[in-house]
Amino acid sequence: MQDILIVSTGGTIASVESVNGKTPGLRAKELIEYLPGLKSAGSLETIDVFEIDSTNMQPEDWLTIAEVIREQSQDYEGVVVTHGTDTMAYTAGALTYLLQDLELPVVLTGSMRPIGRPMSDARGNLVDAIRCACRDIEGVFVVFDGKVLNGPRAVKVHTRKFAAFESINYPPVGEVCGNRIRFNSEIFKDFDGAGEETAAGKSPAELRPGSVPAEKPALNPNVALVKLFPGLEPDLITRLADERDGLVLEAFGLGNVPFRERDLSRRIDEALSRVPIAVTSEVQAGSTDLSTYEAGKRIKDAGVISSKDMTTPALMTKFMWALSRAENRDEIEKLLHQPVQADIIPAPSRS
Repeated sequence: MQDILIVSTGGTIASVESVNGKTPGLRAKELIEYLPGLKSAGSLETIDVFEIDSTNMQPEDWLTIAEVIREQSQDYEGVVVTHGTDTMAYTAGALTYLLQDLELPVVLTGSMRPIGRPMSDARGNLVDAIRCACRDIEGVFVVFDGKVLNGPRAVKVHTRKFAAFESINYPPVGEVCGNRIRFNSEIFKDFDGAGEETAAGKSPAELRPGSVPAEKPALNPNVALVKLFPGLEPDLITRLADERDGLVLEAFGLGNVPFRERDLSRRIDEALSRVPIAVTSEVQAGSTDLSTYEAGKRIKDAGVISSKDMTTPALMTKFMWALSRAENRDEIEKLLHQPVQADIIPAPSRS
């Protein structure tokens, strides 16, 4: 087994019963105690960064996690981050952008039941994540319920099932088969000469090209996410544009917004003179296409940034990252549309 670092942040996997309900209470070493077979290998080290419910995870915490991983990266072949499921997709997205120059796997996992509970999924998920972190791959991944998912494509889709995460608009990177991981032949090929099949002739490094030069990790969390619904008052867009450094609109269908009663398109046009605005869809699968309907073309012509086929968690975290680096709207769009670990696959001719 390779030398693997376990970074604990809390979450259900580490939770115990309390008078106020389940709350994180186990440290990383205590989690490893539930895996005696792996403990005997003597190649697992642990760091406790947080002991929180992931509902309380903040952008500043992502920076802390990224800093810990970066500081330790020279001493380990892989990193496993144990994390609560509620915001795991956001953390996976943030780490994808903050650590895109690292040449090792960073694997997030957690569970739907605490590790100390009977019939918990925690042991299996943790073992699978450690196995994934032992592989000679690069990038940020989510390992859950026997699947290896591309980090910026992972989204929580169920509140209770063990199969709580899915990969949106992108196939799973791999799956657990017995005591080994088989990588998707459409994603990886000739994987490090080890017989693993791994992506359309591209190495993991090519999937996360790292073409953005490494510099001190930073995020600008002053971003608002607005989910559109029939009846949303346009004044909200105006107020948020005055208060925030960027807006993300979760629009209808292909990225459409109302332009008759409660005309949001006009307020968006006005707000664009003050803040960059990115548009995604309330629909998880598929891509935005602001050219198809008038309800999308109006805001496209005004200058909003299409999310194309990115997930909302990836878009939010990438927007925060881009805002911390870019000086204007065009630079932000360039960074958002630059693929990092296959987080976005732009349509060839339409946006």
